[in-house]
Amino acid sequence: MNKKKWFSMLLMAAMCVLGFTSCSDDDDIGDNPDTPSEELADYTILLYGCGGSNLDEYLLFNLQQIEGMGYNEKVKFTGLVKFSKPYQNDEKRQGTRLFNMTPGGMESSQVADISFRLKDPQNLANFIVDAQKRMPAKKYIIIFWNHGYTFDKDDNLVLDSYTTGTRSLLQDDNTDETMSIFEIEEAMKRAENLGAQKLSLVYWDVCLMNMIENIYQIKDHTNYVMGSGHLTPGLGGNYPELINALSNNETLEDALREYVPVVLQMWRLTEGGDAMDLSVINTARLEPLVQGIGEYSQQLYNIMSKPNSQEALRISYVSGCTDEKRPFFATSSELYFFYSQRTSVDLISALTIMAHSYPGVNGTLSAIATKVRKALDDATLVKAYANLPWKLEEVGIGIHWMWTEDYEATVKNVYPHLAFDKVAGWSRFMANNPWRIVSLDTSTLEFSLVAVPTWTLSWSLVTPGGLTDKEQQSIGKYLDEILTPQYLSYHTQMQVEAAKRLASIINESIRQAIVRKITEILKETRPDSNTVPEFTYCLTLKSDDPSLDEYLIEITNEEIETN
Repeated sequence: MNKKKWFSMLLMAAMCVLGFTSCSDDDDIGDNPDTPSEELADYTILLYGCGGSNLDEYLLFNLQQIEGMGYNEKVKFTGLVKFSKPYQNDEKRQGTRLFNMTPGGMESSQVADISFRLKDPQNLANFIVDAQKRMPAKKYIIIFWNHGYTFDKDDNLVLDSYTTGTRSLLQDDNTDETMSIFEIEEAMKRAENLGAQKLSLVYWDVCLMNMIENIYQIKDHTNYVMGSGHLTPGLGGNYPELINALSNNETLEDALREYVPVVLQMWRLTEGGDAMDLSVINTARLEPLVQGIGEYSQQLYNIMSKPNSQEALRISYVSGCTDEKRPFFATSSELYFFYSQRTSVDLISALTIMAHSYPGVNGTLSAIATKVRKALDDATLVKAYANLPWKLEEVGIGIHWMWTEDYEATVKNVYPHLAFDKVAGWSRFMANNPWRIVSLDTSTLEFSLVAVPTWTLSWSLVTPGGLTDKEQQSIGKYLDEILTPQYLSYHTQMQVEAAKRLASIINESIRQAIVRKITEILKETRPDSNTVPEFTYCLTLKSDDPSLDEYLIEITNEEIETN
């Protein structure tokens, strides 16, 4: 979600001064690092993250939880974090900070300024190595703390140097960048090359990361991965319970079996009715699972290679492309998407639905789905979930699901680089899975394609008024980002009723978001002004059928706040 050029060398030199890592070959850390005279701790927990622009209070809460548990000789803690921009005026929150739980309490010190690149694999590698050197233990756990995402188009590959941003995990508003799964994998490789011990657990205390693509990418560098397929509540995991479970159980496995259900109970009591889950995957048991997904993927590819066959139309139908459903991900599909605006479906239920949905059941897919379910059960150490929809009794991990139009417009250039895809070939199916509306004739039990209009969503600046070129560029960039990708989801074919619903959404929640963003931009560019220049933006949703209405929505300067 590398070559070391002069920039990385400067970073390494800076980190030696800051104490993150040693520049001496004599200080490499192996499986049994040299330790002081005291006995090794059972665990050292490493926390790596950022406030992410809106989670800082929860980050403080989690750090207070750890401090409240007191110093623990069995379970040590160190964290490298940054707080968001609004906190940078507080000297106790400024810059990049190292937290250490000591016998005297939680110590915090600024070890770098806000320009420190959390997303740089070398910086994460250095932190892992340094933490193992400072707090040697039998096992190491790293917690990634912040926002998380499903795999998407911005999960860039590892760069030669880190002067531009990528995104997926650890959103840092100080540098306007986040870290990709490829970069996390690279950091773990580099840490091990520097002598660090393999991690025992990677804990995604973030949203949406528990997908086979992410888990398989780091399988060689950790024994277990713990995370959620759904959105994770803002207050995150229950760190006192984690420390308690690690302290009072003989094995990591027993500790995690105790911890996971306790966290779900806490979320149930505090987070209302949202669906949520947490599971732990044993990475040593992933190969049969991925091989099984590969078999299933090949069968789907074979089916969809004959796109107008009844079997291919059935796959499209049960995937959500029906004449009665909107072409949006989670709210329309028979498949279970973990979050409405993302692309991760529950793996086992998706494979089960495609194999068994009547009419046109497929015995071969059914047999493979059983193999995959058994393999995932074998790889799952523990899982818990709450508030699932009525049709689901349980969920597991996610897998990326896209129609061909989405795939080619977003992840086509990065998805095939995933270790998972190199084995399972899932991208071959997504590249051959066109979005289309399918109807079922209940009298003949035959599927057929439904002709629907093609719609386009665009914006224009009708009246520039007094907007500067810079303001127009900033607003235009935001409109490009918010409109087509998120709300059309690259699907241009819609029934008339679906288009009406989309126009209504644009006129309400999307309009409000645009007004807020324009207000924010103008406050930044005109901090001393209480007046707003005249302008009119027009959003247009129209089809290729001239007989159908088009929808025009205007946003003017009169809607902008001036104070």
